[in-house]
Amino acid sequence: MQNNPYDTLQMTVTLPTSDPLFRAKRDRLQPHGMSSQTTFDLSRAKPLPPALLAYMRLMLASNPAEVAA
Repeated sequence: MQNNPYDTLQMTVTLPTSDPLFRAKRDRLQPHGMSSQTTFDLSRAKPLPPALLAYMRLMLASNPAEVAA
C-alpha cells in the first residue's frame, strides 16, 4: 500500500562508548552530520538509507585503518 504511514519505522543506532575506537569513529561521523547516536527512517517502499549503511560499516570497524577508510 503506497503512502501508508504505518509502513515506516525509525531505527536508532548508537556507537557504544566502550568501543576502543569510539573517539575516532565519532570524529569520523561528525562531518557528515551524524553523532554517536543517530536515528534513521526505514520504509518497506524505499531502499535502506546510504547513510545507515555507512554508519554500520563504521560501527563494525575494528582497527584505525578501517575507521579512516
